[in-house]
Parts: sequence; structure tokens; C-alpha cells
Amino acid sequence: MRRVTVHCVARLLLAALWLLVEECRAESGAPSLAERVIWAVNAGGDAHTDVHGIHYKKDPLEGKLGKASDYGVRLPILRSSPEDQILYQTERYNEDTFGYEVPIREEGDYILVMKYAEVYFAQSQQKVFDVRLNGHVVVKDLDIFDRVGHSTAHDEIVPFSIKRGKLSVHGEVSTFNGKLTVEFVKMFQNYSHILGWRRERRMRRKKMRLRLEKAKRRVPPPLPRILFGPVHAPPTHMLLITAA
Repeated sequence: MRRVTVHCVARLLLAALWLLVEECRAESGAPSLAERVIWAVNAGGDAHTDVHGIHYKKDPLEGKLGKASDYGVRLPILRSSPEDQILYQTERYNEDTFGYEVPIREEGDYILVMKYAEVYFAQSQQKVFDVRLNGHVVVKDLDIFDRVGHSTAHDEIVPFSIKRGKLSVHGEVSTFNGKLTVEFVKMFQNYSHILGWRRERRMRRKKMRLRLEKAKRRVPPPLPRILFGPVHAPPTHMLLITAA
């Protein structure tokens, strides 16, 4: 508990310093935060402009890969401004690894910011995944619920640089071809959970059929039919892997 608290305090301090630096830059006439953002997307959702003036484009994977979900819009997102909660409420999920390609034309120092919120699972170890940047693992075994709990904003920040045709991140170097690929890699825990959920659903349906058959045998024809409650509907989604 102490370790998590220390990390949270450190991030809050970093955020405070970052905002202070932004204010100083704005006063000095340097480019604003929105002007320095080269690419932003609202995964699983529509276009949105946040309180800083950053424009998030509509998810380019719509209709091409995975599924979009707005399941989280019913939930207030903690640690997020009311105007920008939609960035954490919408999401894209897939049953396998997926990602986004970002064109980068200029060399220099960059920061990748990924915005997450767990809006479905209510306990840890239900969704665990890695994040890869052009094949480099930059976030390992991310369990959002374990980090911050349910419906709480959590940002992952990854600094990297592109110089002389080379991508450098977390002490690793590789050749850069002009495209940055951000991938969300499903872990085994997710697959096990899906299998368990499907097995449980099959068992519930089997029990329901047996109850219905038993009821039909016991109820005389003249009496009204006995109606049973419906089988629980499947989750809105099985996997939540997004940089929402």
C-alpha cells in the first residue's frame, strides 16, 4: 500500500510540475501543449477537443478491427475533468493483440501518453496486458484495476526519441522507418478469464434447459405455464484493451 501511495504522490507531483512548466512556456510565448501534440485519438469514440485544446480524432479502427464500446459513459471517472471524461469512458477492445500506427516525419524527443480507465471488471487479474512500441515492451503486465481501482483515470507516460533513423526507448534501440506502432498485447490471464466465463455461461444454459424440461413434465396441461427468469446476458465486452 505504501508503494502504491508513493507512486501516486510522485505522479501527482510530476503532473503539478508539468502544469507549472506549461504555464511558464505559455507566458514566454513558446508553443502551447495543443500545438506540440502531433497525433491524438479517442479510442472507441468520436472526435473530441479537451480542456487544453488538444483535438482527439475519431477512432480510425472503427469498422476495421475489434469493437468500440461506450459502456463506461454511465460511470463518472475519478481523477478526470468532467469535460474530458469521455476520453476514459469510451474504449476499443479485441480478443487478440491490436494497435495503432502513428506517422512521424521529424526526428526529436517525444512523449507517448496513454489514457486508461477500468470501466468493466471489478477486480484485479481480469485484464492484464503489455504495451509495445515498435516491438519494444514499454509497459509490462498492466492491470489497471490493480493500479487505481474501478472507473479511475490512469495515464501511462512513455518518453522516447527518434534520431538518425533510430528509435530509442527504455534503453533499447531499433531502426525507425517513419511509422510508430503502438500495440496492446493480450496476456494469458485474459484468455483464461474468457474461457472460464464461456464455460460458466454454458453451465447456466444447461441448468436452465434441465429446469425447463423438468417443469414441463411436472406441470399439468390445464395449468398456466411456469415462466422462469432469463439467463444472464453476456458482458458488454470480454476484453478491455484500449488506450482510451
